[in-house]
Amino acid sequence: MGTEVKEAPINEWKKHIHNADKVCEADGKLFIVRFDKIFDRKYLSKYNRFLIKKSSYEKQLEEITQYANFFIKFYDEENELGMAYLACKKAIDEDKIFTAENMDAMIDFIYDKMFTKTMIQKIEQMVEDNYTDDIEGDKDGKYSAKGAKYLESLEFTNEHIKIMLAISFGMKILSPVMYHYFSINVIKLDKSVFYIYNFYKRLFDIFGTRCNMYNKLFVYTKTKVLESKANNELIFNQREIMGYDEFSIIHKFVRKNIIEDNMVKFKFNENIIGFLKTIVKYQLLYFIREELKRTLTEVTYTKNADGLSGVDKLVMNLTKSDEGNTLIAELNAEMIIDEIRKSFDVPITDEEIEYYKKYHRPSKLQIRLVYNYYAKILGNCRDCKLTSREQYIIMMLVLKKKLLFDAGASKDDNNVISTTVLPYILSGNLEGDMVNRIIKNAKFDSTLEDSYLYQELIHVDYDLLEEIHPEDIKSIISKMVNSSFTYVCYERPDLLGKKIMYSDHKISDELTFFIRSCCS
Repeated sequence: MGTEVKEAPINEWKKHIHNADKVCEADGKLFIVRFDKIFDRKYLSKYNRFLIKKSSYEKQLEEITQYANFFIKFYDEENELGMAYLACKKAIDEDKIFTAENMDAMIDFIYDKMFTKTMIQKIEQMVEDNYTDDIEGDKDGKYSAKGAKYLESLEFTNEHIKIMLAISFGMKILSPVMYHYFSINVIKLDKSVFYIYNFYKRLFDIFGTRCNMYNKLFVYTKTKVLESKANNELIFNQREIMGYDEFSIIHKFVRKNIIEDNMVKFKFNENIIGFLKTIVKYQLLYFIREELKRTLTEVTYTKNADGLSGVDKLVMNLTKSDEGNTLIAELNAEMIIDEIRKSFDVPITDEEIEYYKKYHRPSKLQIRLVYNYYAKILGNCRDCKLTSREQYIIMMLVLKKKLLFDAGASKDDNNVISTTVLPYILSGNLEGDMVNRIIKNAKFDSTLEDSYLYQELIHVDYDLLEEIHPEDIKSIISKMVNSSFTYVCYERPDLLGKKIMYSDHKISDELTFFIRSCCS
């Protein structure tokens, strides 16, 4: 017979909550914080309402208000949470400091105001007081695997559950500000972009000081996905053709289905492990049963009655498809380039274009960097690759001048700007051969690895690329550092063919910042 679990104080308190304790309330799509009641200032009532436009999230508001009220009553005598909410609301609505263009700054502001050292201690204490389960001493089998013991890396301990509950509470109090920010700035939640995850991810570092909880969830999900792949290999292979390999699936399950959609729902006295298992189980079930919108056909050399093989038909269809794609890409590139020139108002003459067509011989690396920048504008890399040489020159010149203006140059400045080198490298010529291997330089490697921007690149912006092609970003930086380039500068023809001088660290910093801007 199982041991009776003591009810968490918060669950007991929710049954008999008094109106006087309700400083946070839910009203349809509104999360209401009674600032006038908390601080005894009537004029603060104009800040009370946070707008939540995500319909599926409205169902969570009642639970969130109860948790927030409990925390404020028993753990937040100093009203730190109320002050944080007020500061965020004023900054978004009244001061209009944060827009869709500076989302990272909004995230920084929230964590600076809401997750102070004392607030973190209060949250951890609340979790400690309310966690009354004991999954390590589970006698009734509620949390155990049937028939076999979990592998150690997959087992969850009491400590893991406490960390997840603390993270979940952090999500509960953070989410109203996040969704209000989305609503005010009309930010559409694109399923392909992990906006919500970006707001939540720091909670894993704040409360996971004793355990990498994200890695724990990733390993658990990875094991379940690979188990499913072993039993459904044909389906997974079909999905891979459509661009969904196991690592993209794992990332989606962890970031979207667990962290973004469900972790905020964790509650005291509930089977969190079972909930996690159910999430992954059903997501795999949906993934396997999802019907493809295309019919996959095996391509063979066997000829049919008309004398055509599968390969012949493929070649015929590819030709038709490529002709259409080329036409669309040309029109797209032409229209976009005209828009770019108009919006940026860059003076580019026909003589300037002809000068670069005559002297500029871009390497594959230079072309890749230019294409990467414009891919987000054109919509894909394919359209970039189908541009003409003249269109490429225009794209390169617009980018070069934009980078120069960002570095402090004026539009009529014909001097070489000493504060930046990347614009001149993009418009210059490679001297000799490109060094394609990664040079092992311990000092340079150490400096690069310690760079905050580089860590953001490989772990946030291009983490999936790093999974597929490890050290690809480092390879780009290494090639640039270990190769030489010469000037091709229309404004300064006297510099033609002269070597561009730069330090390893300077070009490394510029490249890191530039590559990150390509995905923002």
